[in-house]
Amino acid sequence: MTGLTEDEIRGSPLWQHMKKVLLQVVQQQPSSALDAIVPASFVVQTGGAVPPHVTTIYADHRPRVFNTVPPDALENLRWASSFGKVLAPPKPRRRPTEEDEEAPPEEEDEPEEEVLPGEVSDVVGEQAVFNSVGEGLQPEEAFRLVVGMKQLVKMEPLATARFWGKVFGASADYYIAETKIDPERLPEEEEDDGAAEDEEEEGVPIDNVADVLFSHGARRRADAGTEPAGSGLNEWVYYAALTTDPTSWTRLPEVTPNQVIVARHIRRGFTGDLESVVATHPHFPGREKNYLRAQIARISCACRVAPRDMYTTEGAVPEEEDEDGNLLPPPETVKAYTTLPPLNPQEVPDEEDGEAIEPVKSWFYGYRDDELLQGKYWVHIAPTLLKTGRTVAVETEEQQGEVDVDHSEKIHPFLCDVSRDNPLTYASHSRSQLPAWSFRKAFHNESSKTFTYVARSGTWPGAFTYAVTELGQPGSRYQSVYIGTGLKSLHGVNYAPRLPPRCLVEYPEIELLLQRDGTADDELEYAPPPPKPEASEEEEEEEA
Repeated sequence: MTGLTEDEIRGSPLWQHMKKVLLQVVQQQPSSALDAIVPASFVVQTGGAVPPHVTTIYADHRPRVFNTVPPDALENLRWASSFGKVLAPPKPRRRPTEEDEEAPPEEEDEPEEEVLPGEVSDVVGEQAVFNSVGEGLQPEEAFRLVVGMKQLVKMEPLATARFWGKVFGASADYYIAETKIDPERLPEEEEDDGAAEDEEEEGVPIDNVADVLFSHGARRRADAGTEPAGSGLNEWVYYAALTTDPTSWTRLPEVTPNQVIVARHIRRGFTGDLESVVATHPHFPGREKNYLRAQIARISCACRVAPRDMYTTEGAVPEEEDEDGNLLPPPETVKAYTTLPPLNPQEVPDEEDGEAIEPVKSWFYGYRDDELLQGKYWVHIAPTLLKTGRTVAVETEEQQGEVDVDHSEKIHPFLCDVSRDNPLTYASHSRSQLPAWSFRKAFHNESSKTFTYVARSGTWPGAFTYAVTELGQPGSRYQSVYIGTGLKSLHGVNYAPRLPPRCLVEYPEIELLLQRDGTADDELEYAPPPPKPEASEEEEEEEA
């Protein structure tokens, strides 16, 4: 301290630190002031009486720099830049100058007809209805999503686009859009061969022996082939986008029967990377985008429901008569369809036609007696997913001929009510069985004639369907959504992967008779005699 002035000493960091330490001791007034100086010094330096693992040598009077930027700032910046491009207004047309007006008019080609983009469903309005029953996306998230879907229909040749759901992942979540291809906007040169990318090539060397375990069991049922685009499980085309950037969409490949069969035997969460490897047992034939598409097919077939009498069909249930000619009640199960029955909207009958109104009385009057709180008034409008990984059965040569044993799969009829679904069983629950679907009614004003009902799936947690009815008006508005992990409920049982296939039975050693190997002399002993040498022409002439 020699050579320092009083002003320099009072302005030094050590002097400021000692002032704060003494002020801390004076304010606390401890019984032993000397013992309290060291903890007070740590409080001034680090904010705590206990020193950190790495202490600073000098007390710094300068303020510390704290990271005040939120962790998702980069994601918001990326989202804002993408949405800025999408929402940017179109560029104005350039006004013609005097030189352009004086120049002779050039021959212009015939303007091409402008093709309007596809139709996007009202995502914000649909999610507002789900919010009234405590489900769905928040309004801000729904607005981001609808802007991204409008960008999708502009970039892709789509006729319609609907928000299918949201699948949670480890690093990022997926938005799923369910779309229909517009054939008029398809380019003539390109062909839709998305399924060809996922077909397994024969004759390719195997990298890992574990990849082929259990593959034989799935391929036996998958010999029928993939359902063509526009029918069955591939009726709709699905796109996926990360929640961090809903303007960037990736088309999911078509699903194959083999992928559906294997997806039933495995249980794996999603990572948020469509190109990640699905390392499971049994081996899944594809990457996460294929696994996501297989789970979408399973959820859609099981959870796409609608109020009863909204649709009609023909040929779904065989009409049988008894001996007196009276129609028998429809059976509970039927054979798997080789051709899907049609799904036709219900026609509104005349108000004065009582006979036509009686079969659809609840639907005609807008379900005025709260019928939608019962499972028998909700029906499946999606085809049943068979054990073969398809929605329709393929007739083989044996089935086409007269065979005594019927090996066809038995399923519920088309448009059957959801009360027939397999109930949920929980070992520790007080009830032995719980219904697969639960139903609720949203709060509404007594003066309003509009009622909102929601059906919740217990088999696939996160699947919901709402129905909005108006008193005295036929039918209802309904919409389905899925927001969950993409995994099926285990009914309270821990998941256990399948065991490897059983080892093949070896040849029994008891009945095996071993023989001594023969030596070279033994082989010569039983060898046939060598052939005689052929005589030459000169020798034959001499003998003659």
